[in-house]
Amino acid sequence: MNGRVVVGIVAGVLAGLVATELGLRLHFPEHEANRDYWGRGTFVAAPPYPYRHAPDTTAWVGREGLFGHPITTNAWGYRDARIATDAADGPRVMLVGASFAFGIGVEDDDRLFHIELERALRARSDWPDDSIVFNVSQTGYNAAWITRLMLDERARFQPDVVVQLVPHGFGSQRSEVSDVVDGYRLDPARMARGSFVDAVRTRVFLWMRARSPFDGGVRFHRGRSGAPSVSPDTEAEDPAVLRERFAEFVDALAQVRRDGIAHYLVPIGGARALRPGFASAGARIIDLPSPPAWTPYLPDPHWNEQGHREAAEIVAGRLPPFDRIETRRTRIREQTSRPE
Repeated sequence: MNGRVVVGIVAGVLAGLVATELGLRLHFPEHEANRDYWGRGTFVAAPPYPYRHAPDTTAWVGREGLFGHPITTNAWGYRDARIATDAADGPRVMLVGASFAFGIGVEDDDRLFHIELERALRARSDWPDDSIVFNVSQTGYNAAWITRLMLDERARFQPDVVVQLVPHGFGSQRSEVSDVVDGYRLDPARMARGSFVDAVRTRVFLWMRARSPFDGGVRFHRGRSGAPSVSPDTEAEDPAVLRERFAEFVDALAQVRRDGIAHYLVPIGGARALRPGFASAGARIIDLPSPPAWTPYLPDPHWNEQGHREAAEIVAGRLPPFDRIETRRTRIREQTSRPE
């Protein structure tokens, strides 16, 4: 084969790759390129957490063929137009959770769970009409990271009440250990980590679109052949690690109570199976009905606007009158301030 033929073949391959890349870019929005909900620039590294949402950022979130919309974070990286220093002196509720509380699938910030909860509490005659609910949530966090977030942020937000919305258990999730490159979460065990290949991973649609179908195909054919196929999200955990994480949750619950903060836990999704353990730890639990009987879900299956509203109304209706919360808090603080 002469050199001219080789050059022609190489040029044809390169032209095909460029044409494919341009076609993918015309057909798919950037936030669908890697099939992982989020577009470029969404996350930042934030040790000891695996990652955090970037502050003061507008990013795109979407699921191919289902929904796609922008989200905007505040100066602290939360999906809330307010920060704690903006609030008046009324009752403060801190909502802490993962993607259900963050609001994947709901574009209108005024229809998110924390705003609907605030609206429902202000409508009650036994809660002040200047009550405020802050959304302190990060997508993809499991129960252990949500609990740590609650502890770390209680000093900044100084809540009277914490509502902890837990959609996962204490087991590891795929994104729990991540490198953040160009705002994407990448597997630290990836090949050629830290090299120019990372730029290809986060910028070339051809690479990003090809990755997930291959992984899914491997799992599909392993299942067809009878071979075990375990995803990182469901991989068996060391029982000792799970016990340690649950013990940290129990200790966090005690710390919050010593601060005089009323704590309420709302288990949804996989966390429903942990309800007996949460109850044994003394958590005040607010149960939501199982979907889809009580509210439509997105196919994803995060709540849509109606789900956020109805869930918030249930939670608001099951919180006690605020004066009872205030009386309990005063009593606890008096007890803890007494000399030995």
